[in-house]
Amino acid sequence: MKIQEVMRLTGLTRKAIYFYEKEGLIRPRIDETNQYRDYSDADVDRLRLIAALRSLDFSVQEIKRLLDGQETPIDLIRRRLAGIRQQKEQLDRAERVLAALCEEPLEPGELLRRLRAE
Repeated sequence: MKIQEVMRLTGLTRKAIYFYEKEGLIRPRIDETNQYRDYSDADVDRLRLIAALRSLDFSVQEIKRLLDGQETPIDLIRRRLAGIRQQKEQLDRAERVLAALCEEPLEPGELLRRLRAE
């Protein structure tokens, strides 16, 4: 199938599809007569998976390792979940510090001193 159909089926842009092809995540057949790409149903399925994983903030390299069989889905998911938990802890800490600093007006020097103390 042609790229317009793939774009419609996946919701991805032409630029994104070409990027994933350049990164080796999909390998459409190239028509030798006109150099047009011919995408298979398997390419579309892969692109849908890629889009779903990217929406969960998985990196292209993580997805590539998964698709190449270098990593299992559960290991990939567990590592991403651990990263999210770490980010959440950092955000929770930042929220607590900022909320406490909002309680009273501070001069820049005092603000810096308090931030260093945290």
